[in-house]
Amino acid sequence: MCFSSVFNIFRGGNPSGNISSPRDCPLNIEPSLEPGIYLSTVQNTNSMEPLIDVGHTMILSALPEHLAAVKVGSVVVWQLTGNPNSTIHSIIDKTDDNLAFRTQGLNVNRPDQWISRDNIKAVALGVLWTPQRDGFVPVEGD
Repeated sequence: MCFSSVFNIFRGGNPSGNISSPRDCPLNIEPSLEPGIYLSTVQNTNSMEPLIDVGHTMILSALPEHLAAVKVGSVVVWQLTGNPNSTIHSIIDKTDDNLAFRTQGLNVNRPDQWISRDNIKAVALGVLWTPQRDGFVPVEGD
């Protein structure tokens, strides 16, 4: 899924609290997820706010067909070899052969370093505006 049209609305937006998210709508979809698609809670970095905020639940895919279809505008989770931390940012540029990508957070003034296709671990299929997941509860007001 490509979030590029949504990014045009949110890019350059102010993080935290400027756009309310509907966090009080209960929904349980986990039992119906197919293998390779999983849920993950966003940690507090502000780089993708207000589109993706702390505590929101991301629907992510590690399926080969989704990983092969990434393009400019896709939101991806990437991780450098040997680094335990991962990053959720949107793809803003790519090489002509689609083997290297540049990402950037909505609230970050400069792009990230170039990453290879192998660094991309998952593609965002959607965002659930949730108050918590796996015990992680966002700070009130965030």
